[in-house]
Amino acid sequence: MGSGLELCRRFYSEVVGPVVDVPHSAGLLGRGSEVLGYDDAMSTDHNCEARVVLFVEDGVELAPDVPEQFDGRAAFVEVHTIRGYFQQQLGWDAVREPTVSDWFTFPEHVLLIMTAGAVFHDDLGLQDVRDRLVRDRLRPAVLRSVDRAPVPRGVAGGELGGT
Repeated sequence: MGSGLELCRRFYSEVVGPVVDVPHSAGLLGRGSEVLGYDDAMSTDHNCEARVVLFVEDGVELAPDVPEQFDGRAAFVEVHTIRGYFQQQLGWDAVREPTVSDWFTFPEHVLLIMTAGAVFHDDLGLQDVRDRLVRDRLRPAVLRSVDRAPVPRGVAGGELGGT
């Protein structure tokens, strides 16, 4: 078996993409070892499926008619709006920039699985949302402001217990 990510990419390009006739974004993100690239031969014994997370605009109802199996694996499609998905996963409204408060409340493991994986098709700006979460992910605004704060006298020179 190849990687789970490639299985999902093929499922989108060969099956899901051709039947979706509305503007959408699609990819593989969220739960699963295949999102992080950790899938291996052992992974095929559980939850090894062809999966696509499909995003549509608000108000669009979509239930793509796809087979229950693809390449010998269970297959399914999750359908969400971008805003709703990120609200559900992170408690964050994806139409705005993350705030300092947001950064302190994002669970790191959820932030990772929202920004790992891959985007297969992007009419709606899914990659932009992911890029905003990746950009400065490790150094949110509050940390950048601390970096610019003046260093108290004696700290920089190691006079307060440094060697």
